[in-house]
Amino acid sequence: MCDGKYSTDSIHGIGGYMIERFFLWYYGYVLVQLEGVAKERFFNLCRRGNYHIWNVHIEKDICLCYIALPDFWELGHIVRKTHVRPVIIKRKGEVK
Repeated sequence: MCDGKYSTDSIHGIGGYMIERFFLWYYGYVLVQLEGVAKERFFNLCRRGNYHIWNVHIEKDICLCYIALPDFWELGHIVRKTHVRPVIIKRKGEVK
């Protein structure tokens, strides 16, 4: 974590799960519903950009997923590129 950005890759070796849960609690995360047609491309670009997204549920036209809050604010270029509209359903975390 030398660049100051939340990254799970560097913490898995130090205690992994507990430390990751602490960072998610501290920095926050959002439950997002994605609207649009290019959802698969959205996830591919997020994966390429190393954004922290988990618990993806897709049913017909509805797609729900959790996104780490610091990563959510950096998704603007991917949202514009894929024409997917993220709608925040729920927000959790301490830092406002």
